[in-house]
Amino acid sequence: MISRSNYRLGITCCFCGGNIDIDEASRTTTCSHCGSKLRIERGASTQVYYVSDSLKRREIRFLVDRYLKKNNLPLSSGWGETRRVFVPYWRVRGTCISVREETRRYVFTEGDEFGDGNSERTPKTQVRISPKEITICADERRNWGLESLGVRSQTLSLIPATTEFRGENHLVPTSISADDAKERLHSATDSIALAVSSGSTDITDYIVGIEATLIYFPVWVAQMTTRAGKYTIRFDPFAKRVVSITEGEFEIPESDGGANINDPSMNVLPHRCPNCGDDLPAA
Repeated sequence: MISRSNYRLGITCCFCGGNIDIDEASRTTTCSHCGSKLRIERGASTQVYYVSDSLKRREIRFLVDRYLKKNNLPLSSGWGETRRVFVPYWRVRGTCISVREETRRYVFTEGDEFGDGNSERTPKTQVRISPKEITICADERRNWGLESLGVRSQTLSLIPATTEFRGENHLVPTSISADDAKERLHSATDSIALAVSSGSTDITDYIVGIEATLIYFPVWVAQMTTRAGKYTIRFDPFAKRVVSITEGEFEIPESDGGANINDPSMNVLPHRCPNCGDDLPAA
C-alpha cells in the first residue's frame, strides 16, 4: 500500500532557479516558471529537511515585548544574545497491518420440539491496512515545546537540507537515533492496540515499510534582562508566540554540524530522453 503524503517540498528548478512546490511523493514535475520537465532523485540515505522562517532579531524582540506588555509582565530593559537555532525532529512513517480477532460471536440454531436450541462461539477475523505516523523531538535532553510539529509541518514547505544549510546555521544535536525513532513507532502502535483490545477482541498490529525523516525546525532563543532579573525566551516564529519564559540563562547546545546531512540527499535533474534530448512528459 503506497499513499501520497500530505507534505510539500520546496525545491529549485535546475534550469531557471525558480522556486517550485511539489508533493513529497512526486518523482517528476514541470517548472511553473520556464516549463521545463524535471526529475527528482533521492539518495539512499535518510532524507533531511528543514523549515525556513524570515523573521529578524528586531522583530523577535518587538513581538516578545508586545507579549510581555499584553500579559502585564515586566518589560525588557536590555537584551543579550538572540539567535535562531534549528531543533531536529524525527518523522517516522509506516504501513500498519492490523489483525482484529473477535471471539465472542454467537450463532443461534433453531431448536426442535424436544430441544431449546443451542449457540456456538465462532471466531471472526478482520484485517485493516492504514498509514501510521509519529513525530518526536530528536533532542530529548531539552524541552523545546513544539509537540505539534507533526501536524503543522503538513502546512509548511519542507526544504531539502544541503551542506550549505549545515554550514550557515546552528543545528541542535540529536540524541535519538533513527533506529530508536522507528522503535518508538512500534511501541506507540502496540500501546494503542493494547488499549483498544477488550475481552472479546484481540488486536495485533504489524508495521511494515518504516521510513524515518529528519526535519529541522527553527526556534528563536533570546536572553533578556528585566527589573526582576535575567530571563530566557523561546519563541516559535511561525505561530509568532512565546513558547516559554524561564529564569536565568538558557544554555544553547553547541551545533553538531548536521551529522545526518549527506549532500546531496535530493537532486533535481532534467527529465530528458537520453537519445534525442527532448523533454519527456512529466507523468
